[in-house]
Amino acid sequence: CQFWMSQTKTVRTLSLLFRSQLEYRAPGGHFFLMRKRSPAYDFFHLIKPIRAMKKLLPVLLMSLFAIFTAFRPWENPSRLLALKWQFDTEAFKPSAQQLIKENPQTANLSEAQMKQVVEQATQMLKGTTLTFKSDGTYEMFTKKEGTVTGTWSLSPASKELTRQSHKNAAENKPPRKFKVLELTDERLHLLSDTPQLPEQIFTPAVEQTLK
Repeated sequence: CQFWMSQTKTVRTLSLLFRSQLEYRAPGGHFFLMRKRSPAYDFFHLIKPIRAMKKLLPVLLMSLFAIFTAFRPWENPSRLLALKWQFDTEAFKPSAQQLIKENPQTANLSEAQMKQVVEQATQMLKGTTLTFKSDGTYEMFTKKEGTVTGTWSLSPASKELTRQSHKNAAENKPPRKFKVLELTDERLHLLSDTPQLPEQIFTPAVEQTLK
């Protein structure tokens, strides 16, 4: 009995920080330790979940950053769009091949002929630039038409870009509308209402900064 009491006192001494009382009972020859929680014990178990949350904090921050980055362009899309963009001819090639296959007049072309038509269209569009200015005007340069000027507007709610050339406005023609599929500081992906060129992909022109 003295041995068990000695052991109980030792355990009680080592546990003072987390338990305020240890009692020895031996009813029916059984050994029990009755534990009563102390404020220090409760505090330790209170901060334990907080310590576990610290491990998840980097994951939560990365998730929030990804969500913020995904929606950030549409906080001020007009500023992000106000760049000089150049037509991405390489990204255009798959779309051009699909257009050729869907066109009844060119659907029966051989692979060699289709490749030649795609290259011709690519060369025609090469060098095409589209500059959106912060004052709501734009300039577009193509080899076929030269420089075309007009006005533009962007709806963040519907993600729709409206472009009206001065020439079409003078002739009372409706503006052209584009669905903005992607808008980042590295890529502008538009879906056009023109069947000849429904998908247009632009990248920022070299040596420029956001206005």
